[in-house]
Parts: sequence; C-alpha cells; structure tokens
Amino acid sequence: MKTLLRNIKNQKGLDLYTHLQKVFKTLILHYPDNALEKLEEVSFLLKNAEKYQIEQFLKISDVRNYKDVCEEMNAYIKKMKDCFGLKKPEGEEEGEPAEPDPVGAVPDLLEDSYVY
Repeated sequence: MKTLLRNIKNQKGLDLYTHLQKVFKTLILHYPDNALEKLEEVSFLLKNAEKYQIEQFLKISDVRNYKDVCEEMNAYIKKMKDCFGLKKPEGEEEGEPAEPDPVGAVPDLLEDSYVY
C-alpha cells in the first residue's frame, strides 16, 4: 500500500504518501478537535502553499498565559457582581433567604376584558 501511494505523483513530483503525511501531521498538531471538517482545506492549502504562500495560515498557536487569563476573569466576575448587587450584605446570617421584594403588579387581563 505504501509503495502504491508513493508511485502516485503530481506534476511537480510530490507523491501522495508524502502529501498525506503532511496533511495528517497538520491536522493532528493544529486541528485535533475538528480534523474532519478541516481535511479538505488543509490538503488544498498544503498543495498550493508555494503558489499562494499561505502555509503560515495553517498553524494555530495558543500563546496565552492562563494565569493572567484567570486573574482577568476573576476581576471581571467581581466587577459584575458589584454591578448586579450580588455581593453579600454585611452581618447577614446563613439561614433562610429573605423573601424577594415584589417586582410589580400583574394585571388580570380576563377581568380587564369585561371593562372594554
């Protein structure tokens, strides 16, 4: 099978076996979660990399510092809790939660329909 794939070549002399190796390597390294969706795209881009000079678009790099990301997320959550009044009032004991204030009156539409 390997010999058969090595004998199939394009006009530039690139054999199918080498092309498939490059495609699978790129998929495994950069698109492990959606390899099936990216298979045709990666194959096309690798075949035409010289023509369009697009090989750099195949690589996805994740160079985030996750400690900083977590700190930013915690600061955002704290800020949002303050905005929505979700911080715990001082001196409140753990027990039954207080009953929320009524939001507004809901009209009885059926009774109002008799008026009209």
